[in-house]
Amino acid sequence: MQTFNTNSNLAVYYELTKPKIWYLLVFTAFGAAITASNVFNIPISLPTWALLLGGVAAGSAAANTLTNYHDRDIDAIMERTKNRPIPSKRIYPPEKARNFGLLLAAISLVCAFGICLTASFWQGILAGSFMAFGLVDNILVYSYGLKRKSRTNIVLGGFSGGAPALIGYVAVTTTGLWDFGLVIAGLVF
Repeated sequence: MQTFNTNSNLAVYYELTKPKIWYLLVFTAFGAAITASNVFNIPISLPTWALLLGGVAAGSAAANTLTNYHDRDIDAIMERTKNRPIPSKRIYPPEKARNFGLLLAAISLVCAFGICLTASFWQGILAGSFMAFGLVDNILVYSYGLKRKSRTNIVLGGFSGGAPALIGYVAVTTTGLWDFGLVIAGLVF
C-alpha cells in the first residue's frame, strides 16, 4: 500500500514551481503597482492586490511548472537538473505536473481578468491580456518553440519577463501605459 504524505507532496509541487523565480516576478508586479499608485495618486483596493499578486504568482508558477514538464527528458540526463521533481520521479506520472501547471495557468487568467471586478473593465481586460501574453510567450515561444532550437530564445522568450510589471501597472491605471508602463516593463526585460 502506498502512503501519502501531504506535507512532502506539497513541498515537491512547491519546488516544481521554482519559487525563487516567481517571487521575483511577484515583486516586480508589486513594484510596478506601487509606482503607478504613487505617480498617479491612485489607491489600490485589497481585492485588487489579492487578484494581482495571486494571479502573477500563479501565472509565473504555471510557466515554470509547464517548462519543467516540457524539459523532463533533458533534465533527467543533466547532472544539474536530474534531481528536479519530475526526473527524480517525486512527481509521477509527469502528467500530474502538466495538469498542475495548467490549473495554475487557469487560476492566473481568472485572477488577472478578475481585476475587471475590482478596478475598471479595461484594466481587467488589459491585465488578463498581458497575463495571457506572458504565458504564451514563456511556455509556447520560449520553452516549446525556441529553447532547444535557437539562440534567440532568451530574447524572444524574454518579453514574458516584463508582463508582470505591465500587469501590476494596469491593475492600478491605464494612464501613461504606452510610455511609462512600457518603460517599467522594459527595465525588467
